[in-house]
Amino acid sequence: MSGPIYQDWKEVRIYGGKKKSSNTPTPPKPKTPDTGDIEDKKLTYYTVDLANALIQARKAKGMSQRDLEIQYSLPLHTITNIENRKDLYNKKLYCRIMRNLGVDTSTLNLQ
Repeated sequence: MSGPIYQDWKEVRIYGGKKKSSNTPTPPKPKTPDTGDIEDKKLTYYTVDLANALIQARKAKGMSQRDLEIQYSLPLHTITNIENRKDLYNKKLYCRIMRNLGVDTSTLNLQ
């Protein structure tokens, strides 16, 4: 072989798809919720009493947060946030946890 070998390359341009024709209608923009609706709803967090009741029930069973997570298939951050009152109040979830811990939820002041 004598001399360098050259390959004849053709330039290829790749575009991101078909161009939209001007005849195609654009989809309507999704409606944003009125801010009035959001402001009317008050966010409710767990109260001190509910958080303390959960902590006392958990400790009475001799369980750590990690034990509660494993035994009842709950995320650890959910348990921690409830006990630290950083999670939004969820009556159904709270009652489920307390029933699993053997607490009668009718004795608690649930909203």
